[in-house]
Amino acid sequence: MKKLSIISLLLATAVAGFSQGRLTFGNLSGPVDAPDNESATTGSPNTPASGVGFRAQLWCGGPGDLESAFVQIGVDVGYTLGPGYFPAVPRAMTNGSPTVVGGGTVTFATGAGSVVQAQVRAWRLADGATYAAAFAAGGYTGKSVPVNVTLTVSPTPANAMNGLASFNIVNVPEPSSIALGLLGLGAIALFRRRK
Repeated sequence: MKKLSIISLLLATAVAGFSQGRLTFGNLSGPVDAPDNESATTGSPNTPASGVGFRAQLWCGGPGDLESAFVQIGVDVGYTLGPGYFPAVPRAMTNGSPTVVGGGTVTFATGAGSVVQAQVRAWRLADGATYAAAFAAGGYTGKSVPVNVTLTVSPTPANAMNGLASFNIVNVPEPSSIALGLLGLGAIALFRRRK
């Protein structure tokens, strides 16, 4: 019985250690220096996004996953470090097992040594409460190219999002109702012609 208790304790310790894979969510952390630009506030395409009007989210997936399979990790964070950079300290993460500790570090259920694809999706808050809503409304949105990050384990410092590149938060214009009407008429004409 004593041996079983010791083995159970060692197994629990190993599992707890394995479940502490971490990365730093930010675009100004260690070697990462990738400011994000937008044109919503000034009309200039090279204006660094800043202030409470912009939000960023961390999305992650497995090494071979497509972007459409990525999962949002927690809630959005504001651009608080300065123009083009986020975040100073993220707001509370609420997406199940991934949690945030001080300084923008995200903890995952998967363990140290695991590889995840990390992507930042950002948008102007005036265009929607979420990235998806802002994108659907044709608002100012942008996303980074996914980067592979090998998770570390506490007390090792969390890996930064090495390879993260700057990206633009741009306006995605909605198709006009006239253009949509013309597409509908074209589809009807094509359908009739096939008959």
